[in-house]
Amino acid sequence: MAALQKTNQELQQQKERCLEKKSVEIAALRQRNQELQLQTERDVEEKSVEIAALRQRNQELKQLKEHCVEEVAALLKENQTLKQEKERSVEEKVDKNKQTTGRTLEEPCVEQKDAEMAALQKTNHELEQQKERCVEEKDAEIVVLHERNHELEQQKERCVEEKDAEIVVLHERNHELEQQKERCVEEKDAEIVVLHERNHELEQQKKRCVEEKDAEIVVLHERNHELEQQKERCVEEKDAEIVTLLERIRELQQLKECCVQEIAALKTSRWRKFMNFLSRIVPDVPDDYREGSLDIFLGQLPPF
Repeated sequence: MAALQKTNQELQQQKERCLEKKSVEIAALRQRNQELQLQTERDVEEKSVEIAALRQRNQELKQLKEHCVEEVAALLKENQTLKQEKERSVEEKVDKNKQTTGRTLEEPCVEQKDAEMAALQKTNHELEQQKERCVEEKDAEIVVLHERNHELEQQKERCVEEKDAEIVVLHERNHELEQQKERCVEEKDAEIVVLHERNHELEQQKKRCVEEKDAEIVVLHERNHELEQQKERCVEEKDAEIVTLLERIRELQQLKECCVQEIAALKTSRWRKFMNFLSRIVPDVPDDYREGSLDIFLGQLPPF
């Protein structure tokens, strides 16, 4: 019984150690899950900050591009205005020259205006080229930023996928550990149930054994009581016999004393005659008897 209780205690301690171990592993995995979750959140926040910064930079570049386009448009508009003013001025001057000086002064003025027109066209062409270069540079920067944004988005997605995969693996591991823990607990509970049943059987056997032994003890007590009574009866009987024997001995003692007295009274010639007669019958009669030593004869008699 003590061995089974010790085994039960050892199994209970093993169960507790197993549960503590699994609880520690689950706590560590949960802490690792929390760390991965926090790290994922930090990575997402960092990527979100980078993406927000890139979007802000894109917005600034778009605004700068729009500003450049507006400046180029203003310059083109100003060039167009200047061109129109120049044409009007040329027309006015041509009209005036026709009216005042004639054909000789018209040609130099037209050449001058043509030169100014050529300079303005050249300036417009340069401005157009500058505008195109600026737009191309800004478009190239925007393309690079878009590519960088795309790469960051892909990195973010890969990071999130990796973290999600790790979290899934950890959840699966947690689930496996929970199942192992449950199986371990079920096995230990089953063993404890079996041991409890075995203990119950042993308790019942113990009770039956105790009842049997108690019954045997009761029977033995009854037998002892009977034997005690028999002993008492036997003692009483023996005491009665002893009393009877003592009374008989006392009677014999009294009879002996009477005999002694009678024999003492017979110390006469009749005794000697009897001894002589006895010596004739029995040749080995002691001399003391022949001399009539009655005391020696009486002393040799057996006690009663």
